[in-house]
Amino acid sequence: MKAIFLKNQMPLISLGVLLAMSFVLAQKQEDPVHIVALEVESGTKNNSVSLTCFLKITPPYHVNSDSVARPGLIPTKLVLSDSGLGFCNKKTFPKPDTLILFSEHMLVFDGEITFTQEFVLKPNVRFPVSMLFQYQSCDDEMCYPPEFRKIIINQLKVNGYQAVY
Repeated sequence: MKAIFLKNQMPLISLGVLLAMSFVLAQKQEDPVHIVALEVESGTKNNSVSLTCFLKITPPYHVNSDSVARPGLIPTKLVLSDSGLGFCNKKTFPKPDTLILFSEHMLVFDGEITFTQEFVLKPNVRFPVSMLFQYQSCDDEMCYPPEFRKIIINQLKVNGYQAVY
C-alpha cells in the first residue's frame, strides 16, 4: 500500500486502494429482493403462459420499476432467455413510487409488490422454458449492479405449469 504524508503527517491512501475499498464497501450484504411466490398458469391466448410474481424488497432498498427514468438503469421484469421462444404479450405492474435520488426523479418499487406478465410462446416451443427475472436494487446512496435470476418453466401433464426458481 502506498501512502503519501501531508505536512501534518496524516497519510493519504493511493487512489487505487480507495477504489478497491469503496467497491468492497458498496457490496450488498445480502440480496434484498426475495421471490416469495411465483404462480404460473395458462394465459388468455393459445400457447401463452401467465406468470404472477410476488416480491418482497427489504428496507432500505428499492428496485427500479418496469419503466426506468433514464437509459442505463435496469427495469424490473421477466424476460425469455431466448427471444426466439416468443414475446411478452401483456404486463400488469403496480403504480411505482417516485423517488428523488441524485437530483433525478426515479420510478421505483419497495416493500411487497405483485406483478403479472403474459408470454405468447411459439407453437413448437419445447419445455422446459428458461426465463430471467431481472432487476436493479438501490438504496438512498447508490444503485447496485443488475441481478439476473434464472427461472425454469416446466409444462406438466396435469394442472398446467410449474416454475422452479
